[in-house]
Amino acid sequence: MRTLLFPCVLSSVLWMPSLALRAQQPDITIPPTFSLHIRDTHPVASPPISFSFTQCDGRGNVYFDLTGTSLFGGNILRVSGDGQEVRPISLPTSLGKYGEWHYSVDQDGGLYAIFSEAENHVLVHLSLSGEEMYRTTLSLPLYFHVYSFAVLPDGRSMFFGSLPSRETSASNEIPFSIWLDAGGRLVRKTPPEKQFSPSTDRPDGLVAAGRPGTFIEATTSEIRVFAADGNLLQTFPIIQPTKDSFVSSLQLVDGLIAIAFQHPANTGSTEAEGTSKSESSPAPYSVLLEQIWLVANPVSGELKAFYNKPKDFVGSTVCYLGHREFLYMTVKDRRLWFMEASE
Repeated sequence: MRTLLFPCVLSSVLWMPSLALRAQQPDITIPPTFSLHIRDTHPVASPPISFSFTQCDGRGNVYFDLTGTSLFGGNILRVSGDGQEVRPISLPTSLGKYGEWHYSVDQDGGLYAIFSEAENHVLVHLSLSGEEMYRTTLSLPLYFHVYSFAVLPDGRSMFFGSLPSRETSASNEIPFSIWLDAGGRLVRKTPPEKQFSPSTDRPDGLVAAGRPGTFIEATTSEIRVFAADGNLLQTFPIIQPTKDSFVSSLQLVDGLIAIAFQHPANTGSTEAEGTSKSESSPAPYSVLLEQIWLVANPVSGELKAFYNKPKDFVGSTVCYLGHREFLYMTVKDRRLWFMEASE
């Protein structure tokens, strides 16, 4: 069983995008960079939790994929942005014994979870209160491994994931993007792309529902807008903050997309002069990651701005709240705290 883990980051570095990028990407105007400031803090009304992944809806709610045995039982914790409303959401336990769950949240707080076990892929739609609305069997390929997906209000969906290059070996994977209709039937899939090794490489792509009838895919170098049937409508180049950075979060809020980039700390990545480094603490899984947000317009492709973490802050980025405001989290006195930050 494979589980994709995005570490909870406890360290980051204040930096500016390298001017060297101008030579590499001459057609892109480098957007301004702003440092964020903590405006408000909220303790989370929950016992200590362990989690591997978070997503946010357009209302500022945070969805934690709980780790440990609960991860495979399909437990999710939804916490309001002020930290006061905490609701555990349990996913069905009758779909299989050895599969894995992945989930996606829409702007209105609807929760979509997919259970994958070999040839069995089932999509479950839950309401804001955690009640099951419907479930759909999906025509995804045998052994398809889901990395990111999104579902439109009418039930049409887009998946980004991979297949083993050979059924007898999982040493190499082939990435695919797949589009399904509202009944879970195949509409289109992309041709096979370059193989990668799951043990050393990261999949390059995150998917979100866009404006009505469209999907948005963000990679380290591009924003791609697709129609619901898989036709590519627009492609916009974006700036990769460092040569080893990767996209770790994608949100659509108030008509803008926010992409969180991460890259390993202290790896000699190219940075502008004058960069200062804050105190660092070991992140889970012994990986130190640095973070920055990029906000862009998915219609025009305009890159609005980069946003650095608050100065001297040790914690993780969580959500884009819209209006140039962001939600961060940290641990203090063995308790989880949310922190709102803006320019």
